[in-house]
Amino acid sequence: MLLRKISDPDTYGPSCHGVEFDPQQIARDNADAHFVSEVDGRVAARCSIWADRLPNIGGRKAGAIGHFAAMDEQASGRVLRAACGELRRRGCNIVVGPMDGSTWKPYRLVTDAGHLPPFFLEPWNPPDWPAYFEMAGFTPIARYVSEINDDIATNQPGTGTMSADFLKKGVQVQPFDPGSADDLLNGIYDVASVAFQSAFLYTPLDRQEFLDIYRRLLPQVNPKLVLLASHNGVPVGFVFAMPDWLQARNGRTVDTIVIKTVAVLPDTDYRGLGRVLILKLLQNAGQLGYRRAVSALMHVENSSKKISADCAGPMREYTLYGLEIG
Repeated sequence: MLLRKISDPDTYGPSCHGVEFDPQQIARDNADAHFVSEVDGRVAARCSIWADRLPNIGGRKAGAIGHFAAMDEQASGRVLRAACGELRRRGCNIVVGPMDGSTWKPYRLVTDAGHLPPFFLEPWNPPDWPAYFEMAGFTPIARYVSEINDDIATNQPGTGTMSADFLKKGVQVQPFDPGSADDLLNGIYDVASVAFQSAFLYTPLDRQEFLDIYRRLLPQVNPKLVLLASHNGVPVGFVFAMPDWLQARNGRTVDTIVIKTVAVLPDTDYRGLGRVLILKLLQNAGQLGYRRAVSALMHVENSSKKISADCAGPMREYTLYGLEIG
């Protein structure tokens, strides 16, 4: 078994099934280094590291391990040990993983898959990967859930008079206008960059990079499933949802939406606006013929989790791991 640090993507060899990877992703995600463990000339495990992207945790420097995949515990252990050693040499005290550099990119592992199939854009992994991290000494540092609302026509969050109250204040909720895509995305960015500042391991994202990520999603969006709330013309909240296109790819009727993100500015004037946005979204989805909704990838302590709890039940659990290295 051979362990290599990859510096030139052109030297990346063939991969074992389940460990396939585009080595150009190393540069696209600005990774600091990439490690592979090879067996008989084929990559059996891989991971990248980022030493300077994450905020400190408890005053200690945190690094990230991502782009992870492995065929077995032995190959996994080799790349994880090499990655931790390199991060230690770069001054990190804590390692977080799997995370492809930041929370804006793929991160965490499915640790309780439940019985329902994966949904559109959901991260997925073999069931033994969490054990690989745990055998390397990692322990859970954050937990996330997805929840399923099996009947959006009847299971909706309570809002009382909030919809009317916000309307009286001048807060308007409008669906996405395809002719004003850049206005929508810039408004979403303005809200998200403030609303998520207190989120665990949040790091700022360049506006252009954010726009590039979301522009790629727009062709798969129904305008009535993306709502922007504005107050006196200023964006103050949004909800971004998409049909579960993975159902179609698997030959099933698309009867489910995936609620990817809901965010509201952290101002007491907008308390309850998230509920109003979700209610309007579910009403629109029902009018479009959808029956179910997935509230995707919520931190267990997020306000969106509290809204979801009113109308959805458990579906899947995920874990982010950490390890002290110095």
